[in-house]
Amino acid sequence: MIAKDQQVFKKLIKEGTLEVLNSREGQEAIKKGSLAALKSAEGKDLMLDSFVEGFHEVVVPVFEDYGDRIKNLERKMGAAVL
Repeated sequence: MIAKDQQVFKKLIKEGTLEVLNSREGQEAIKKGSLAALKSAEGKDLMLDSFVEGFHEVVVPVFEDYGDRIKNLERKMGAAVL
């Protein structure tokens, strides 16, 4: 697959996904699928693993950025005191 085809494919997937997420039927299907998954032990494990992965992908960089901001603020305050 060439780069142009990949871009078209990505665009179609994105548009289709947004259409599903924005439709009442799509939201209902996602809700029903999620509830069915939560009723099974394997589904619970998969959803928990997915949640933990997503948590680390999103939250860890935010915490790291927050730590950097605090260090910068401490440096500025220290410089202002001196």
